[in-house]
Amino acid sequence: MPSITDRLDQIAARADAATVGPWDAEVEIDGIYADRRTVVKTRADLPPMSARRIVSVGQTRRHRGTESDVAFIAAARQDVPDLVAALRAVLTLRDEWVEQADAHENGGHSPVSGYGQGECDTEARVYREVESRLLRAVESALVQP
Repeated sequence: MPSITDRLDQIAARADAATVGPWDAEVEIDGIYADRRTVVKTRADLPPMSARRIVSVGQTRRHRGTESDVAFIAAARQDVPDLVAALRAVLTLRDEWVEQADAHENGGHSPVSGYGQGECDTEARVYREVESRLLRAVESALVQP
């Protein structure tokens, strides 16, 4: 089973390998879906005559995909890297909580708390509980068995 970091690295690698963005849902110009937003194209600054179309839904035959699906695909180009970055920030905060808990358990005091030892023990337990809940929530959502 991959770790959270491994999963984030895998997701980020797929996003990095995809055609540069941003992507937009655009109107199909022909076929049975003409005049509907069923095409995803990149807005990237590409060389002249480069293909900008990323994906089309049902240009020549009917597909289950809808304009909402196309909008989702187009938005994913930016949403996925943003979500990976946000989750990495949360995990960095978790690491800071672990350091704080370690410091409190070893008799250290938070630079801003000025707590006595009993209060430090309580604060360390709170850090550990929050860290544990956060990690379980992330693992259950991200790490598949």
